Amino acid sequence: MALATRSGLHIEDSGAGAPVLLLHSSGLSGRQWRRLVPELVERGMRAVVPDLTGHGRSDPWPESTPFSFTMDVDRVSKVLRAVGSAHVVGHL
Repeated sequence: MALATRSGLHIEDSGAGAPVLLLHSSGLSGRQWRRLVPELVERGMRAVVPDLTGHGRSDPWPESTPFSFTMDVDRVSKVLRAVGSAHVVGHL
């Protein structure tokens, strides 16, 4: 299921229970976590997996805008506000 936010990010939202926000590494997408998500759900957790800006099924990076990680920081912050308190897992 996709999480409805105004973040501009495509977000897969699976399971119930304590949320775990999974952030993919640069150049990949949320599919990076495709094997972990079923494990988390099976253990009674909620997996929230965004595709960061310009990756996967999220909005493309605006070509006229210089790269800045702050856009993703702002968008991920919106996701966290929508989800509430969450465990955060990231991959470099």
